[in-house]
Amino acid sequence: MNAEPEGAFDWAPWLEGYKPKQVQDWAGIESFVRDAASAYFAAKPSKTKSAALAVVRPIVDIAAFQHGRAKLTIRTVFTTVTLQQFDKERGRAARQAADAGPKAARTGTLGKREASSGTKHSHLVRIGRVVNPGGGWGPEPATHRRFVTQPYAPHEIAWLEDSVTRNEGLARVNGEALLVLGLGAGLAGRDALVRARDCQLSALGIEITVDGRHVPVLARYEGRLLNLLEHAEPDDILLGSQARNKNAVNAAAARVKIAEGGPALEPGRMRNTWILEHLAAGVDVKVLMRAAGLKTLTPISDLAAFLPDLPHNDAFAMLRRGGESR
Repeated sequence: MNAEPEGAFDWAPWLEGYKPKQVQDWAGIESFVRDAASAYFAAKPSKTKSAALAVVRPIVDIAAFQHGRAKLTIRTVFTTVTLQQFDKERGRAARQAADAGPKAARTGTLGKREASSGTKHSHLVRIGRVVNPGGGWGPEPATHRRFVTQPYAPHEIAWLEDSVTRNEGLARVNGEALLVLGLGAGLAGRDALVRARDCQLSALGIEITVDGRHVPVLARYEGRLLNLLEHAEPDDILLGSQARNKNAVNAAAARVKIAEGGPALEPGRMRNTWILEHLAAGVDVKVLMRAAGLKTLTPISDLAAFLPDLPHNDAFAMLRRGGESR
């Protein structure tokens, strides 16, 4: 890893000389990119070159996407509508890459590894909140100090579940497995590469054994899981692939077609949705950390910002009872 140069980073001259490689029609978007980045840095100056790149690269990507579709202005580009269209196009490209093979699924159009759709989306939301607060971003949690992949809202979950049922073949299997493992058990990345034999049925319900820990599946996803198990051999991976790498999960998600206007299918968002649901239900923190494989409280404290506020009287009564309520 290359160390950052010593001394204070001056973003202005760096931005003036910035020119990305292999970007089509850079001349057509250059002015907009510099204006948008300058507006962001004026409010939140980057202290290092790597931090500045994390801001400028997403701006380049969404500018290249929007160029030719509409006039490039901060007020038209940095909106939830444009970002939704951008996410949809990235999702389509990811599915095409997944269908083209593992190597293509790992790389973007420039032949280099791309940031996940969730990471790029969150960077653009963060930038948009600064440069165009009226872009429809909604309120930002006051305690949200670090970037956290936002959990799905209930209507988004309903959209994903309905979209999955409209897929066929391997894409349907991929979608069903991702719903069960992500929203039903909080599993993402390598942890989502679950084999049928890792699922145990008992009178209590169904639990999945992952890396030595036991994760009960949410009751409403048990039916989907039972259907997957009915058509799987003990050694089969529920995702329908024998690949044992993290990218197999991303490729599976990219293969699933989501109805137009819906959110992207992202394992990380599904995991956070699962954690948040258990927090909202009052599950014991130690129990939740063990099931989720968390080593620290940081993810829980981050997601607490998304919990709904309790009415004053309910909160007062809960705090007044203390341990007596157990």
